[in-house]
This record gives sequence, structure tokens and C-alpha cells, in this order.
Amino acid sequence: GLFSEIELWERQGIFGGVWINESELESVDWGSAPYRWAEYLREKLSILITHGLPVESSGRDVIMAMVLGEKPPRDSAISMAFRESGAMHVFAVSGLHVTLVGVICWMVLMHLPIPRRVGVFLVILAMLGYALITGL
Repeated sequence: GLFSEIELWERQGIFGGVWINESELESVDWGSAPYRWAEYLREKLSILITHGLPVESSGRDVIMAMVLGEKPPRDSAISMAFRESGAMHVFAVSGLHVTLVGVICWMVLMHLPIPRRVGVFLVILAMLGYALITGL
């Protein structure tokens, strides 16, 4: 008594089909190029903003979480402290962070002799880049 998709296809004159169970990409995926670029930039930024901090330090974990959205390990002391205080949301990069990047860029660009349209384009580009770097 259930809907039969096969009978529907037969009424439409479709008597065969192909199902793909598994696929593998054989060529270069240009669609993922922006994501590869963003991952490369993320790695460079993480090195730049944490230069001089020990790898296992809690300060490094907090900076990485607040700037790039990289959550510290669940069992780390800093993660436990933020969870117990109810401030774990601080580690989430949100639209507010993206907007702040746009505002900071706009404030800098206002003092440069560039046309307003170019400035708006650069701000949008910076916001899109930051969103890509933080994993959308």
C-alpha cells in the first residue's frame, strides 16, 4: 500500500536507471581552491598570532579560539574553566566577529585616499576572507 517509485517511473516510460554507490574524484577540484587557500592562510595566521607562546599554553588556546574559532581540547584546563563558568560561547566565532573585522577594516580605509566603492569592496572581501578562514 506504499507509494511505488518504480511503478511511477514505468508510467513515465522509464525502464532502467543507474545508481552510483561510490565515486572518486580523479582530477583537480577547482571548487575547493578557496577552501585550500583559506586553510593555508589559517595556518599562517595561527603561527603569526601565537608567535612566542608555548604550544601547550592556555593563553595560546584562548587566542586561537577567539580569533580563529579553533576550540581547545575538551579535557584541557582552560576548556573546563570556561565550561564551568558558562562562558564557553566565547570560543565560537560568530557574525559579530565578522562584523568587527569589517568595522576595523572600514575604520582603517576611511583614512586612506581611496574611493568609497573600492573601500566597500575591500571591506566585503576582508569579511568574506575572515569567514572562510574561520571555517564559515
